[in-house]
Amino acid sequence: MLSTNTNFLSTHYRNACGSPADGDPGKATLAWLEAELAAAKEARERVWLVYHIPPGIDGFATLRRGACPSLMIPMWDQTYAAAFLTLLKRYADTVAVSFAGHTHMDDFRLIGDAEGRYGFALITPAVSPIFGQNPAFRTVTYDAAGGILDQTTYDLTNFPQATTAAEESTAWPQVSRPVEYGGLGFGYKWNMGWMHDTLGYIGKDPIHRKYHHGDILFGLHYAFSENFILPLSHDEVVHGKRSILGRMPGDDWQRFANLRAYYSFMFGHPGKKLMFMGCEFGQEREWDHDHSLDWHLTAQPKHAGIQSLVRDLNRLYRALPALHELDCDPAGFEWVITDDTGNNVFAWIRKGSDPRARCLVVANFSPNVYRNYRLRVPLAGKWHEVFNSDSAHYGGTNVGNIGEVRASGGATPELSLTIPPLAAIFLVPES
Repeated sequence: MLSTNTNFLSTHYRNACGSPADGDPGKATLAWLEAELAAAKEARERVWLVYHIPPGIDGFATLRRGACPSLMIPMWDQTYAAAFLTLLKRYADTVAVSFAGHTHMDDFRLIGDAEGRYGFALITPAVSPIFGQNPAFRTVTYDAAGGILDQTTYDLTNFPQATTAAEESTAWPQVSRPVEYGGLGFGYKWNMGWMHDTLGYIGKDPIHRKYHHGDILFGLHYAFSENFILPLSHDEVVHGKRSILGRMPGDDWQRFANLRAYYSFMFGHPGKKLMFMGCEFGQEREWDHDHSLDWHLTAQPKHAGIQSLVRDLNRLYRALPALHELDCDPAGFEWVITDDTGNNVFAWIRKGSDPRARCLVVANFSPNVYRNYRLRVPLAGKWHEVFNSDSAHYGGTNVGNIGEVRASGGATPELSLTIPPLAAIFLVPES
């Protein structure tokens, strides 16, 4: 398999990127290719060529500019295209097939001239905002001699549960809206603003968080403008930023409690969830591509507790429709407590389609325990505490509500809660 950089052969390279100081990289590329093909022929080997920009006509650019057939826009500089064709003629028995991309279309090209055909190129489809944002890949079946027997292309129509996500940090609108409605057609968009604001908040000492209360609230002003994913990505655990655990303030117990509270807040917040590897057990050091993850840490109870917490949050997220069913719909969220800046407490209701599919999330980002903390809920009767990040099972202090609490009756039912320190609790109404 020979991979060559056909970008140097493009008309765009010569017109926009080339300079006299570069010499002639297109000519050098073809000279290298000729030497490799000659060596393969002498060794009686068959070759697959792999390159990015295919030869031939740029059909999309031609149609977009309304050019006449006599003014078709070529992909390559014609001098290079002629030299490449000469190589294919000379090594027709050596080159089995070419693979290319660039156009993002499911396509193939016959390579030849008036005298005959000397090769073909399979163009691999790929995600593209121009052509409906439909990602795809191709598989090929080949024989022992390297000849292509068959090929199959798969796209999203073959995998209805597959989706796409844009790692995108600008204010470009409608990234996750369908193409037919003016969007870019991605399934989801990373919520980089949420990541920046909330990591900044949780990295501060609790005594200072009251001055940054809005960092938690602000994300809900735009949380439903896209289909968002909440990312704790690779970018946040490298280049001196420290691991997610490494950002947590306080002594060792507080650092782990902060991390448990933050992960719980994330799973209770609208939006799909994304964690980079190692976050799920509280990796201490930054990620390093030259080393494996520090799996040995899971032998320590405090790291095993983080691992158990993430495992249980995933299970709860799947089990409770209120946490996932309307993740990207404003009907699935309602604030309960937004103004308790002095206590660093937030509370909200997550909702599913069923009127009783409700989950109350209460997050306490202070190291204080709050008892008899009253807040309104939509339904009277018993509410079951289905999750508590301060559970001893995760390394916490076991402060909580002993499994359930009863809301008062009347027009505005209220709960009187015990809220554990640096923790989040999830409660659901008795069905």
